[in-house]
Amino acid sequence: MLENLYTTKMSANRKTLQNRFSQIRSEGGRFSKIMAAVMSAVVAVTMLCATVVMAAVGTDGLEHWDDMEVYYTGGLIFDINISGLNVPEYVKNEIAGEDGNIHCCFDKYDLRYPGGIINDTGKLTLSGNRGQMIFALMDNYWPFAPDSQREVKLARQNDAEFMTGYIFCVSDSKFSSNAMDAFNIPLADSEHWINIYFAISDNKPKKIIFSFDGEYVLSEDYRRINIGENMDCPEVQNVKFLGDLKDVVPYFNKMVRGGRVFNAYEQKYYQNIKTDDFIITLASADENSVSLINRINYSGESIDFALVQIYDENNIMVFDNDVRYPDLNGLMKISAPNDERLEHGRTYRVETSYWHGSMDNLIYRRLDYVTIR
Repeated sequence: MLENLYTTKMSANRKTLQNRFSQIRSEGGRFSKIMAAVMSAVVAVTMLCATVVMAAVGTDGLEHWDDMEVYYTGGLIFDINISGLNVPEYVKNEIAGEDGNIHCCFDKYDLRYPGGIINDTGKLTLSGNRGQMIFALMDNYWPFAPDSQREVKLARQNDAEFMTGYIFCVSDSKFSSNAMDAFNIPLADSEHWINIYFAISDNKPKKIIFSFDGEYVLSEDYRRINIGENMDCPEVQNVKFLGDLKDVVPYFNKMVRGGRVFNAYEQKYYQNIKTDDFIITLASADENSVSLINRINYSGESIDFALVQIYDENNIMVFDNDVRYPDLNGLMKISAPNDERLEHGRTYRVETSYWHGSMDNLIYRRLDYVTIR
């Protein structure tokens, strides 16, 4: 059972981090040890950078983001063996050696673009005796439509409540994605796809499935022909989660808005900026709505819309809504959609942000918690 293998929290202590990562695969060899040291350094630096960014306030008393910022949020490492399996030829010829062993490392990040919006990104690295290949996490990383026949079938086969996961790609040409923006991912000789599925039950991933079922070839008339659906899924072994599971595994089986305004570190430790320009009060909340009172005296750019996002304690977005041209000195009520409700006794995180123009010019943000009584 995977719940016995969780490494659920990151320590801010550098020595503890180095010890934790160095113990991930004690029998793993030189590559794994090097990766452990690199990963611990990345997390330590990321935490330091996040602290500095949170404290960076302009002369106007507000936060500003002029550069792209990348924050490591966690990861997943595991091993597979492809010996005797029907897998793509590039895996045999370019990555795995004669022993068939491949070490897999998934690194997940928050990527903040200039202007303040944050999106998920990440990369998957496959390493074997013949070589290494890096795959970019696709922005729309749903391997199937929620509640589709395929998702329901996989969930039933794996005795899970639902399935979720990630899609990864390596290409022979540059393409637009968060991962391509954040990392200099090497190009491959041709395009390849990998899916990683999580079988979720009781808010835990009970099984991880590594699949080539997105692999395809081009026909002579340039039609995409799927060849991966009939390929084998290597058994996932020696699983270790790095960081908080809520930041690594997508614990949802429904589509949500992609952009956020707080990274994973800030969601735990952020302190709201106090300024007379933005006095925002969380006035009330019940199972159907959340209400805030705006007292905004900001004299800069126009505030064209406000975005309110509601998350539960598992970091799952329950619902969100944007208010076009909000009342700057009055009530702002956000109602839940018909198929969603806030539950009595549960505590929710309310992320509120105010924007000029489109979602590339964040003016002010705040974070509140509310318990539904």
